Amino acid sequence: MYFVGRTVWTKLIRNKTAVQYLFDAEAYDFNYQYFNRLPQPIKLFPGDELATRCIYNTMNKNTITLGGERTKDEMCLHVMMYYPRMNNMYGCMNINNPETWNSMMNTSSTPVDYSKFVEWLLNLTWTPERAVQWQEFYNTASRVLIYGASPNIQFNNMSSLPKYKDLKPVPCTKDQNVDQTTTMPVPTTSSQSTTTNKAISYTSPIRQGILVFVNLISIVMTVIFI
Repeated sequence: MYFVGRTVWTKLIRNKTAVQYLFDAEAYDFNYQYFNRLPQPIKLFPGDELATRCIYNTMNKNTITLGGERTKDEMCLHVMMYYPRMNNMYGCMNINNPETWNSMMNTSSTPVDYSKFVEWLLNLTWTPERAVQWQEFYNTASRVLIYGASPNIQFNNMSSLPKYKDLKPVPCTKDQNVDQTTTMPVPTTSSQSTTTNKAISYTSPIRQGILVFVNLISIVMTVIFI
C-alpha cells in the first residue's frame, strides 16, 4: 500500500476457518515498512489458504484513487519468505474478472478498453449511495486467480471471494496482553486465497524463496487482458 493505506493483515485459513494471523498492522504507515519475524515457523499444508486484506482512507481526497505502481496510486501486496523453495510458485494475484467492469460500465466491449475505462472512472460523480454500490460490487464480483511462474502461469476463475469462519474478536483493554498472531478484531470475512501444492514452512529469517501475494486494485490488472 501507499499513502492512503491504513490497515493490512494476512491470515492463515485452514478447512475454511481462520487459524491465526501471519501479519497484522492495524496502524500501517507507508514511511515505516518492515519485515515481521514470526516467533515460530508456520507450516502450510495442501488446501491451506492465505487471506490478505488492505483498508484505505481517502476521506481527505476529492479525486478518485486508481490502482498502480506510482505512490499517488494504490495497491495491496504482501511479500513472504518461505522454505523449501518451490520452483513453480512465484506469486499469486487476485483480480476482478474484466467482464465485471463491463457490467458496471453497461457496455459489452471485449476486451475492456483501458483508456475509456479510466476516463469513465474519473468522470463518475461520487455519492454515499454510489460508495455503497461499489463496496457491494467488490464484495460479490467474480474473480480471476493468477498464480505460478512463467511460462507455467495458471488462471482459475472464481465466482466470488471464498468465505471462511473468522477469528473471534478479542476486546482490547488497557492491561490485556494480546497475542496479535492469534486473535484480534477483524473487519471482514472475505478472502484472497491460494492453495499450496505441498507442506512448506513459512518463516522470515530463511531467505530461500519469496512468495508474493497480491490483491491489486483491479483497474491495474485489466491491462493484462488488453
